[in-house]
Amino acid sequence: MRITKRQLRRIVKEEVQHLAEDSISDELDNLRKNVDDDKDHIDNLEKDIEDDRDEMERAHDEEMDHKKDKHESRRPRGRRLTAGQVRRMVKEERAKLVRESQLRRSIRRGLRQSRR
Repeated sequence: MRITKRQLRRIVKEEVQHLAEDSISDELDNLRKNVDDDKDHIDNLEKDIEDDRDEMERAHDEEMDHKKDKHESRRPRGRRLTAGQVRRMVKEERAKLVRESQLRRSIRRGLRQSRR
């Protein structure tokens, strides 16, 4: 029995549809079987993304705290000092230094005299 071109085309077309239907049904079966694994994988990816966001936020907060601390260390804390207060502080520090130097001199003199 001979097969015409038209019949051959129809047979090929039917077989292609049949193969496509089989491959689609097989693929759907595989997807149904793997859906739980895929859900777990997606959940893990979401957790990873959330952890990465938290880590980035923590790093950003630490960086901002560091910048804030660095910036605050340059500024006087509390209220500002007046010129008179600064002068008094300088005068007190100078007096301390003078007393310390006088004490050192007297100790040196005492050591020199004790050596003789």
